[in-house]
Amino acid sequence: MDALSSLLYRAGYVELFAAKLALELAVERWMPSVVIETDCLEVVRMINEVNVCMGAEGAIVDQIKGLMSLMQISEIMYAPRDAIWQLMQLPNL
Repeated sequence: MDALSSLLYRAGYVELFAAKLALELAVERWMPSVVIETDCLEVVRMINEVNVCMGAEGAIVDQIKGLMSLMQISEIMYAPRDAIWQLMQLPNL
């Protein structure tokens, strides 16, 4: 694995871990309406795919899918990076 592939793998794993933590928090606080978005298309594909993820990140993907099922969330949404940046620029209400 070259250095770039290694970095992309770690970035994707961090995105998966962040999604898992967000879902755990939503379950813990009984947040009934949650939308999970990421700008990592590969993570969206892994989670939303029906097939079992056989890669190294398969265990965390399975945990995320279990939490999504518990929360009755059907999919994680892809949000391009510029959309996330624009959302962060909104004033706090």
